[in-house]
Amino acid sequence: MTIKKLTICLAVAMIFCALPAATAQAQERHDIRLAWVLGARGNYGLASHTTLSYIGDLDNTAQEPRAGATTWLSFTLDYAYRVNHWFSVGCSAAWTAGICNLYYHDSNKRWDTKHVDYISLLPTARFTWLRRSIVELYSSLGATAGIEHWVHYNGGKQHTYRPYLSYDIKPIGIAVGRKWYGFAEAGYGARGIFNIGVGHRF
Repeated sequence: MTIKKLTICLAVAMIFCALPAATAQAQERHDIRLAWVLGARGNYGLASHTTLSYIGDLDNTAQEPRAGATTWLSFTLDYAYRVNHWFSVGCSAAWTAGICNLYYHDSNKRWDTKHVDYISLLPTARFTWLRRSIVELYSSLGATAGIEHWVHYNGGKQHTYRPYLSYDIKPIGIAVGRKWYGFAEAGYGARGIFNIGVGHRF
């Protein structure tokens, strides 16, 4: 066998060996993520994770009950479809919940409990502007109408629903890993000032 034929055979073998990896990479167009959120923004930019004192326009005066500590919980579940190497589109389900007890000023007796949910399903776009081995740097944005759900229990359980503008801008995000990866993002909106989570590409 001549050197020329040997070179051709080696080149063909390398191509066939590379095809499965290339095919697998090309098929990884779907991306699902779960994130824990800090600093989510609810109704018209009001800061969650701070206080529920604005629930019912409470001002903690003598005529109003005082608000106790607020417990917040916030998560997002995201799906994205990779259109090409640099651009993805998808949606993000964002949920932020807060609950606090209200007390009489002259005692520690509970006057009411109030609970709020901010729920939105945002169409999103993501642009990957740097890709190095297992590291990606990207930006994303999304906007939609969300649902604000209030519950309070004084005088019987009562529900209130109203729409609000839900939006999210993430100027900087980083993902590290291949099929399974971790990620963190910083920005402003329904998906928090900062979020961190895990994702899977398939």
